[in-house]
Amino acid sequence: MRFLVLGTSQFTVTCTQVLLDQGVEVAALISLPAGERQLDSIDLEAFANEKGIPYHEFSDLAEPKAVETLSSYQPDYIFSSWPHLLKKETINLPKHFVIGSHPAALPFNRGRHPLYWLFCLGFEETKISFFVVDERVDNGGIVAQVPFRIPQDGSVTQAFDNMSEAARIGMAQVVSNLRTPGFIP
Repeated sequence: MRFLVLGTSQFTVTCTQVLLDQGVEVAALISLPAGERQLDSIDLEAFANEKGIPYHEFSDLAEPKAVETLSSYQPDYIFSSWPHLLKKETINLPKHFVIGSHPAALPFNRGRHPLYWLFCLGFEETKISFFVVDERVDNGGIVAQVPFRIPQDGSVTQAFDNMSEAARIGMAQVVSNLRTPGFIP
């Protein structure tokens, strides 16, 4: 099972480490150039180098050079925590499909910043969803979902920590489900 990983954050590192721990081949790690990363981004190149994973940066994953590079790895799957919607050129690259993540119990609470909205609305629990990416927002079959708590004591940091732990469990479930003969999200 060969994965490409797309992302820019510590969450990307967390999920990539689970893939490695599960014995999955991570063929390459793809990030944005430094000047184009969002505030919560980190430099993933050091992690990639430490793990011996080829590393690339692209502004636009649909540009011909990016498509050529990503295609050259012949991925079975792509895991994406990319901070932008993916275009069909990227969605159609893997042999099987692209897996995205969303910190809400899809199909509910689609869209930007769901964890903050759930926190503000007083939800005490949600799920992190791993799903098949298509050209619509936070749409597609569910590959795995794991519940986590949203503390209502003002600690958004604790909510993110809980989400990260759920992501570790969820990524392991993703791999297990993908290894299950006949699994269909």
